[in-house]
Amino acid sequence: MNPFALLADVILWVVYALVMAALAAVLFSWCRSLRMRGGTKGSNGVPQTGIKAVAILLPLVCGVITFAMASSTPIVANGITYDNVMWLLLSDMLIYTILAMLIVAVLAVLFGMSGISRRIAKRWK
Repeated sequence: MNPFALLADVILWVVYALVMAALAAVLFSWCRSLRMRGGTKGSNGVPQTGIKAVAILLPLVCGVITFAMASSTPIVANGITYDNVMWLLLSDMLIYTILAMLIVAVLAVLFGMSGISRRIAKRWK
């Protein structure tokens, strides 16, 4: 048996464990924030409802768009043909979604660092 096949299995199980740990951390922090906040609204003029809506809708909309753009062309890797249409579409969707969201994050950081938002806020005062 190929020793690299065993290594690939180990890497996959580590990735599965990390995904489950991340989901557990998200659920724990979400429940804790709900308990700590007590259902009160935010303050300091922060549009919490808008931020929540964007944080939920942006990945969903991006996922739907990238799923529609994904390719289901069979892939040959290491002499094995992968031709399951659903997994091909999902893997392409995840790759495109991650790239799109990374680009949006970089642009948001650059926008925040540029000071344009502060200049716009000063004009409207």
